[in-house]
Amino acid sequence: MRRGGHMGTGTVSLILMFSVLCIVIFALLTVSTAAGEHALAEKAAQTQQAYYQADSRAADIAAQALAARDSRPGEIDGVAVTWNQGEEGGLTASFACPVDQERTLLVELELNGEDFAVKRWQCVRTGEWEADDSIEVWDGE
Repeated sequence: MRRGGHMGTGTVSLILMFSVLCIVIFALLTVSTAAGEHALAEKAAQTQQAYYQADSRAADIAAQALAARDSRPGEIDGVAVTWNQGEEGGLTASFACPVDQERTLLVELELNGEDFAVKRWQCVRTGEWEADDSIEVWDGE
């Protein structure tokens, strides 16, 4: 006499193998995602470190420019400094600190007596832009 609801050993083995296969696939996907996220985090950390090094260097140059505003040197710490006398008698100092191969920190200071005001402290992209034509895009026709 057969009883209903009884599963054979083969069915249990198939379910177990399918479960193990699913767990292995999810584990591999997790490791792959973690490796990609780690690489992205490393690149972001390097980018931020390069920016903050340039920012620190720019702050040092700004302090030296403030101290040397009477002599107006053309170069401070290897960075070219441009001095301009404003229309209202104010003096501006401008310079550019390279961040990396594709970005530069542009700084413009307005020097007023013993004080100064930051007119520009901006990181700009200086690298060449290249179009990515590797993907065929539908143009609507």
